[in-house]
Parts: sequence; structure tokens; C-alpha cells
Amino acid sequence: MIKMPETSLSHAALLFWNLKFDPFTTQPLMFNVYKDYDRLIKTSSIKAMKDIATQLVEDILSKKIIIKGNRGSGKTTAMRYLYKEMVSEETKSIFCEIMNLQDFSTEELRYSIHSAILLEIAKAIQSDNKIACDYNLKTVRDTVVWKSLPLIDSQICVLIELIFRYYEKLVLFIDNIDKPSTERISLWLEYFSTSQGFYESLISRGTTFLLIALQPFVAARLKQSKQTAYLIDSEVGVSQWSFIELNRLLESRLKLACNTPENFRLSSYFDSDARLALYISNDFNPRWTMQGARQTMQSAYELSQDKTSKVLCRPIKKDFCNKYRDVMKGAIPTPDFRRFEIINDLVVRRHLNAYDKVKRCLQHNEASAFSLIEALISIWESGTYTDSQIVYILTKEELIARKRKTTSISQKDMYSVDPLVKSLIDFLDDSFYGDPDSIRYYLLTSSM
Repeated sequence: MIKMPETSLSHAALLFWNLKFDPFTTQPLMFNVYKDYDRLIKTSSIKAMKDIATQLVEDILSKKIIIKGNRGSGKTTAMRYLYKEMVSEETKSIFCEIMNLQDFSTEELRYSIHSAILLEIAKAIQSDNKIACDYNLKTVRDTVVWKSLPLIDSQICVLIELIFRYYEKLVLFIDNIDKPSTERISLWLEYFSTSQGFYESLISRGTTFLLIALQPFVAARLKQSKQTAYLIDSEVGVSQWSFIELNRLLESRLKLACNTPENFRLSSYFDSDARLALYISNDFNPRWTMQGARQTMQSAYELSQDKTSKVLCRPIKKDFCNKYRDVMKGAIPTPDFRRFEIINDLVVRRHLNAYDKVKRCLQHNEASAFSLIEALISIWESGTYTDSQIVYILTKEELIARKRKTTSISQKDMYSVDPLVKSLIDFLDDSFYGDPDSIRYYLLTSSM
């Protein structure tokens, strides 16, 4: 019997597997995936996004499109790929990630979604050299603080009209709109059934494409109801990953972290039967599969240290998988977001200095808040991050410090997280069962 492993590969396990860093950290293939085409697995969903991009370039009529897929299936990655493909001199693309989602009532749900859309549109305009001079961010902040929905909706329309002075088309991507509490389906139906005027107004000014990511059962319920069917002009499913696609993802991750990539062989880590067992255990879900691979590799290392064990641990074979099925399952229980208030009280009591430090950094650099959190979590996990500008901000704000500067192109500078901040992230990691999405959500919503 072996224990369930930690949420990252230990240093000893990295040495055992000949790896430089944990290949299953979220950073390389999550938020910045669309910037790194050599790391992007060209799944059938990515190909579908490319087809949509071609259609939207030629289309002159506004349209509402639903991107549907289960959590962890790659909806965000596919949408961000499409977002990148749509950027041009004629088209303004804006990605709205709804982080501060409150769904305890219809009004709270409406306010959290609409205010997030307003803020993301405002940030996109502020960072656009074409139109930033015509815009004052303080007006938007005041509108959000006043919590007046009519003012928020009116301000969104004003900013969209401003965008159309400079661009022919607008593409609005709305992600995370159906979590954390998708079980409250009746509340969601009520929100969408009473928000037709708002969503129609988004696409009534110029040629606007509205793309919303939803889980399949939410999309199905919206489509069934006459009051909410207006939201779906067309829909695209993020299809289940294939064995070959998951092989490419696993290979890409491990080869990136391998100390000797020139000699890399995927079969040195998992044989073909073991990989199939891993994928089946995780319903061919890429996020769960990567977490399951991490847990399996950590457990295999730990078992290798048991001199009485007769199970082959390297490479991982089907016999190991059959014996330790639970270890392969990477699905993390969805955290109860109502616990945030309890966790926040504990953070304030135990980690106030670190919390204030992170909060000041995010408030000073509001436009880059999400990237800063991505980088902070990546450095906490693996000691590295690729965006030098974001790393500079974290260093300047004294959230991280450089451990090692390299001159070799093949190596990366290594960083360490400030001890107080590391202690805070360790606490959040334990509190949210090792789910980085929950850590991001907490840091953004409690600090901004």
C-alpha cells in the first residue's frame, strides 16, 4: 500500500526520473500556451478553432457562439488559440476571464459577470495604443465600485462604440462563466433568460462575435429553453482527446523537463499499456491525465525505495497501474468556494504580511495581475518563468529573488519565492487540495 503523493514531484523524484523540473506545472501549457506554438498540441479542437477563425474573418454578420466542453478538456486553451488567431489591424479581440464569480443570487451573478466584462474591455482599451488616449480608467473603476448595473451595462456599450471607431470587428471571449457553482442551474437559467437585452446589445454595434465557454450540460439546458436559446447562434464542442493527442501532450511535457532531451524516449517513463490505462482512468481529460501522470511518477519513485517491493517502477508498466489504480486518477475534487471566507480569515490571522505584500503588488500592476499570479505559482512550483517583464515586476516588488543567472541558451534563470509568500502559497495549496485554479481565484478576488 502506498500513500497518495504530494501535488508536485519531489526533488528526489525529479532525480530518479532525470528531470530538471516538474513537467506537470500549469505554466508551460496553460495560460501562455498560445504564445508557445511548439508546445501546443494540435488537437482536433485546435483545428476547429482555426476553421472558426477563417469563417469569422470572412463573416460580416454578428454572431453568438458557444464553445462547450467539460472542465479540464481544453476549452480555455482552444479559445486562447482562437483569440490569438483573430488579432489583426481590423479586428479587436478581448478575452474576458470571469474570476470573481458570485452566484448566490441572480443579481450577484449578473453584477460579477458584467463588471468583469467591463473591466476586461477597459484594460484591453488601456493597453491599445490606438485608442488609449480617448479613455479614462478611473471612470470604469468608479462605475464598478458603485455597483450600479445600469451604469455598468451603459459603460460597456460606450466602450464598444469607442472600439468601433478604430476597428471593423470585435471578438469578445467570455471564459469561466459557468463556475464555480454550476450545480445552481436554475439560477443560471434565470440569469440568462433575463439578460437577452444585455447580450443582444453587445453584438448590435458593428460586427461583433461573442464566444462563451460553457460546460455541455449548461449549454444543453440553455438550448432547450426558449428564453435562453437566443444565446446560441452556433456551437462548437471541444472534443475528447485521442490516445495519440494525449501521447503528444505527455511527451511534450516530459521532453521539455528532461535533462537529456536528445536521448528522450516516452517509453522510458510509461510503456504503451500503462499510458492507455492512465488515459482511461482519467476519461481522456488532459488536465486530469497530467495530474494523474504526476501522481503515478511520484508514487513509482516512492515504491522504488521499498526494497521489499517486487513491482517494476521504471518504466511504469501496466502491472503497476493495475495495482495502484487510485494513484492514476488525477481529477481533483472541486473545492467549495463558500469556504473562501473561512480560508481568508485564516490567511489574515496567519499570513497577513505575505498577503499584504501580494495584494500591493497586484494593485500596483492591475493590468498584469493574472500574469503575475501565473508567474508566482510557476516559480513556486518549478523555479522558472518565461516572461522576463513579469519576472522583473515580481522581483521589484520583492515577491521573488533570483537564485541563479545562466548564460547558456538551453538553461533558464532560476528564482525562489519570498519565504513569507511561499508559506502563504503552501497554506493555500493545502487548503484547496493542490488545485492551482483555486489558488489563482483566491489571490485575484481577495487582492483586487
